[in-house]
Amino acid sequence: MIRGVEMIGSASIALTQEVDLYQSDRHGDWEHHAFVTAMERRRWATLLGLRTFLRYDDVSAVSSDPRFREAGLDWLAASGIREGPFFEWCRVVTSVNEGGAYPRLHSLVSRAFAAEGIRELRPGIAGIAAEHCDRLAEEETAELVDDFAHWMPVRGICRLLGIPDEEVPIVEEWCSDLGKVFGLALTPGARRHLDQGITELSDYVRAAIADHRRHPRADLITALTATRDDAELNEDELVAVVASLILGGHETTKYGIANTLLTLLRRPSEWRRLRADPGSIPAATEEALRLDAPVVWLARAATETLAIGDLSFEAGERILLSPLAANHDPARFPEPEAFDPHRRGAEPISFGLGRPFRVGAALARMEIEEALSALVTRFPEMELAEETLAWTPLLELRGPIAYRVTLGGSR
Repeated sequence: MIRGVEMIGSASIALTQEVDLYQSDRHGDWEHHAFVTAMERRRWATLLGLRTFLRYDDVSAVSSDPRFREAGLDWLAASGIREGPFFEWCRVVTSVNEGGAYPRLHSLVSRAFAAEGIRELRPGIAGIAAEHCDRLAEEETAELVDDFAHWMPVRGICRLLGIPDEEVPIVEEWCSDLGKVFGLALTPGARRHLDQGITELSDYVRAAIADHRRHPRADLITALTATRDDAELNEDELVAVVASLILGGHETTKYGIANTLLTLLRRPSEWRRLRADPGSIPAATEEALRLDAPVVWLARAATETLAIGDLSFEAGERILLSPLAANHDPARFPEPEAFDPHRRGAEPISFGLGRPFRVGAALARMEIEEALSALVTRFPEMELAEETLAWTPLLELRGPIAYRVTLGGSR
């Protein structure tokens, strides 16, 4: 592999010192400076002993190269989890995502998440945001992560799939318990908990699919069920796909909402600007997500010995990509720490890249925009009540664990 020689101007500089990103056991604002510093010193950094790519062009190139696969199974095996219900669920989902059924499934889910479908969902999502604002308004202060951001995505994905509102609390428990599957911090000790959770969720999904077969309706479970044969899925694969949509639609969006609100509340002038011009919410959302993306690490594995430009990779090599770091690459985003909703040029990589159902990012953005719209309209004087925050562990999705706001009265 090419390790440690980089061209800067006309000079060839030997870069032998590793830049280890494990500078803290938790996420936080330190990452922004650490990433930019690492990009200045090296082509990549290391985390958990793996090459970790930070620069926008490298992250984008590897993410879009079909010779890399998502390294979920590799990661489980390296974590000591090589069998059991949870491992089998991951194996099935990986097989569907990378196999011949994927193009048909992707087309189906893409249609469900297409612009028309998103527009049809928007009033319902706005209603969910309004209901939670009603609950927040009962107090002078509110906690925005568990009491607001946590519930928006689970209710949104349930509505899309056709899961009744009264069953949302049941699904929420599995979303909370299994949310850590999207991080890097899995241990053999967690296997029993993961096995039980995915078994219970799969049993629930199997029963829901059977009910939708008996009573078809206009929702995504019915659509997936109706086209199962065309997509060449067996029943276990269909169950695994629906379960993955439930889990994939929660934690990332939860922290997307929490991070976006925190970014804007830390900039009172931007909050006031949104009050005066609600039409600027989509641009403000995109820039806030660029600054504070919830997805920090993506694991990939090379399926063969290969090269991308001047980078080489060995077959089976596991690497990490950092969308958050890519969003702070000064080569693509001048003055990367500045909040500028009028930026032009590179598109931020805020929810990661890759094939399996990334169209769900459209739903996530819509939920974030509706959450922001509801809060800034209902609580125009909202202010952050605390500046010292606890963040999620470094190897998990990135976001504040909790933070309180003063509501300042409601409309």
